[in-house]
Amino acid sequence: MMHPKALQLVELLWEKIILLDDIRISMLIGKPGRLIFVAAEQGNDELLSKLIHGYPDLIFKVNDDGYTIFHVAVLNRHERIFNLIYETGSIKDVIVAMEDEQQNNILHLAAKLPPSNRLKILSGAALQLQREK
Repeated sequence: MMHPKALQLVELLWEKIILLDDIRISMLIGKPGRLIFVAAEQGNDELLSKLIHGYPDLIFKVNDDGYTIFHVAVLNRHERIFNLIYETGSIKDVIVAMEDEQQNNILHLAAKLPPSNRLKILSGAALQLQREK
């Protein structure tokens, strides 16, 4: 969980950022840090929820691999971030159907073996499958 003061700082900064035009916002969240994708990879659902509520177009931003934050969350098994997709309404169907360069959609990514640091969270394959269910 984010420290309350850190989350408050992010909220204040984000209020100023969303006043900018789309090009400037994209530049700020884009390269080199790719803020939203690092947050998705690390499982920071609180930050992403705040950012999405302030600027819903973030759900359509893709990284160099053609992945949205939801794709990155699935690859890294962060279900709380993926569950934010339900707040997007009917847009979730578009995101789920998106494909990368190898024509993999989000279901293909879910079938991949998660990163080793996520495998160590649960012991045993059966518990891992039960958790992902």
